[in-house]
Amino acid sequence: MSEILKNPHKKFYFFLILITLVNLLQAYFTEITLDEAYYYQYARDLDWGYYDHPPMVALVIKISQLFFNGNLGVRFLTVLLFSGNLFLIWKYLLPQDKASYVNEFIILSLGLVMMNAYSFITTPDVPLLFFGTVFFILYQRFTEKQNFWNAVLLGISVALLFYSKYQAVLLVFFVVISNLKMLTKPYIYLAGIVTSLLMIPHLMWHIEHDFPTFQYHLVDRSEKFKIKYFLEYLPNQFAVFNPFILIPFVILLFKNKYQNLQEKAYYFVSVGFLVFFALTSLRGHVEPHWTVIASIPMVILFLQFIKEKPSWQKYVRTIVLGSLVLVFTTRVLLLTDLLPKKLEFTGKEQKYKALAEKIGEIPVLFTGSFQSTSLYNYFTGNESSTLGSLNVKKTQFDIWQREQNYFGKRVFVEKPNTPKSQKIIDENNINFNGFYVENFQTPNRLKIEFELPSEQLKNNQVIPITIYNPTKNVVNFNHPEIPVTITAVFLAHRETTDIPTEIEKMPTVLKPGESFKTQIKINTQNLKAGDYNFGITTNCILGNAYNSKFVKATVN
Repeated sequence: MSEILKNPHKKFYFFLILITLVNLLQAYFTEITLDEAYYYQYARDLDWGYYDHPPMVALVIKISQLFFNGNLGVRFLTVLLFSGNLFLIWKYLLPQDKASYVNEFIILSLGLVMMNAYSFITTPDVPLLFFGTVFFILYQRFTEKQNFWNAVLLGISVALLFYSKYQAVLLVFFVVISNLKMLTKPYIYLAGIVTSLLMIPHLMWHIEHDFPTFQYHLVDRSEKFKIKYFLEYLPNQFAVFNPFILIPFVILLFKNKYQNLQEKAYYFVSVGFLVFFALTSLRGHVEPHWTVIASIPMVILFLQFIKEKPSWQKYVRTIVLGSLVLVFTTRVLLLTDLLPKKLEFTGKEQKYKALAEKIGEIPVLFTGSFQSTSLYNYFTGNESSTLGSLNVKKTQFDIWQREQNYFGKRVFVEKPNTPKSQKIIDENNINFNGFYVENFQTPNRLKIEFELPSEQLKNNQVIPITIYNPTKNVVNFNHPEIPVTITAVFLAHRETTDIPTEIEKMPTVLKPGESFKTQIKINTQNLKAGDYNFGITTNCILGNAYNSKFVKATVN
């Protein structure tokens, strides 16, 4: 052992084996997180894209399932990708005299909080980090020698990044603007062509599904300015990168200058991500981990700063090393029940298995959480789906529409605060409310088309509408358990106002592919004057559905 610790290279590979084993144990014993259960649903139905993310995270889980079931069936490849990432950085991106800084590399790698979380928790950031390193390696080779194969490999690495997470677009953008002369070289366009060709299946998926991901990220997540989003950004970044690493890194970043194109790229990526998402916080909440890809250049540049100013070596070996106590304490706490229950790191398996034991194997439909749907299916293996509605953000379940498979069946609907709801479980901090439906149906996938004569919406306005059934099931508007009505909906400042409508003629049933034309009258007398987003929806005990487009309307 002493011989291994004396040899820097052997020390690194010993560390790599050790951290891989530790992460495998952590992956096995740490309960699946909310988002992981959702990505597990992706892996059940491999596709070229998903509502929230590109498909690489689904492939990571699917490959893991070839080797294991349970937690490691979600996380096994994640553990290997983290170790592989450290190996690639050590082997190809650190300077020739890296052996002198092996201790610092290990400490920094373990000190970056979120990067370490993704050593045993599966999210789209896992392949993003791995292929980010691959991209930096191939970019370095491309700048050193531009030829056909280096261009092709660079193009492939960019495609793999794009298939991992959309933040990869920013990574490539910041690298390109760090080296604009690259755009004068013909081979860079070959790389672009390779990337474009490989992205065609993903583009076709988006065309087929009306570009849902771009609507979600660029429109649905946009909010009005709130100072709290800006103020929480920096503390969140401390949690991502570790304040004892981030603060000196930023100081050193501005006190030192890059020496070559590769370092310049690292500078642009580090500063670019931190500044871009700081500005983004002015238009809405920024998830802390969106900047995690900056961990790669952060480690590399920090080691370069140590090389130029050795006094920072002591800082890393004392202060940063000391901060690892907090990192490892948190990792240990994840294996226990000591963390607050509201954080939902533990207790989920007991919760959803208790529901399954109570109601049996009938399908469960959740009305408020796609994560509950995913967790229930993961822990019990029983069928479940999320009922899309106006008050719940759209997810991949709105594309799958699994609830259509339950028409005519007995189901349990998990929905509190309805006249039919009853407490199914209320014990041991486990609470479920809902009701049984013997002959299930839902109008949530019907389409309602309308056109307003003008943006000025008058009282008792008459609006012609067309109700269309694009599904494979018959929808009964006079259903004995789930009757359906038509409602006008006004949205303003995230507040929803429902107004019942007078309908000229109500359909009795709508068969698959059938349309029904009628008209409605809307009484806006009690509605506050102002500007709204206006839509027309079906309404039933399951809630308002997202049946129509929403248009601007003014009520006087």
